[in-house]
Amino acid sequence: MAVPAFGQQQPAAAPQPQTAAQPAAPTRDAPATDTPAKQPDKAAAYYHYSMAHIYEEMVTAYGRTELANKAIDEYRLALENDPSSEYLNTGLAELYARTGRIRDAVLEAQDMIKRDPNNLEARKLLGRIYLRSLGDLQSGSGSSDVLKSAIDQYEQIVRLEPNNIDDHLLLGRLYRLNNDLQKPRANSVPP
Repeated sequence: MAVPAFGQQQPAAAPQPQTAAQPAAPTRDAPATDTPAKQPDKAAAYYHYSMAHIYEEMVTAYGRTELANKAIDEYRLALENDPSSEYLNTGLAELYARTGRIRDAVLEAQDMIKRDPNNLEARKLLGRIYLRSLGDLQSGSGSSDVLKSAIDQYEQIVRLEPNNIDDHLLLGRLYRLNNDLQKPRANSVPP
């Protein structure tokens, strides 16, 4: 077989017929069935997080709500690229809380706690939301449910962070608000 000179094309080989024993090669249009799971794209997640942070700063500076929506969209794009990032999930939940989307913030934080029951940041966020909600509610069955939820979150926070005095004090105040005067002694700060 002669080697073609520079610039000359070699004739293409004739296609071989496929036999029944040879499987067809996957085409570009048909996805392979054994593709590995999508790896997180940390660079894209970081880019979208940075954009979300810029929009958050602009919301603070200019007070425009459409910028908050853009920040939320950027957080969602960041989470699409790195869905396991607790930092991004926490940032989105806190943004929801700051922009008054309390229901979304609670759902996001509860979802994070379902994935990791020892997530301290998610529990603190939920605790703060419940505390704020207590001030907004009038006395009634709704406020007692929120009070119990706040107590539950702060009990878990104290369990996860036992040497934080502020958490113990806040939990004691919640117990007092609930007229439960025996629990504060049981949950005192360890020596």
